[in-house]
Amino acid sequence: MQIEAALAGLGVALVPRLYIETELAEGRLVAPWPDGRSISKTFCLVLPEPIRLSEGPVQVFANWLLAEARSSDPMT
Repeated sequence: MQIEAALAGLGVALVPRLYIETELAEGRLVAPWPDGRSISKTFCLVLPEPIRLSEGPVQVFANWLLAEARSSDPMT
């Protein structure tokens, strides 16, 4: 449902990259950080179009997400 919502332009989705490879290849979704760091499970924040991280709520969410990813303990 998250992927379909992002495809419909209703917001962003945080999903395993495996699920959206076709949409990324076709340009129907965009990964704002294509060179993202891998974790035990690879996820990708996808959007219906490129974003400007300076845009209010998107910037807050993106910064929070990056901070959480950097601070997580890989052993948990």
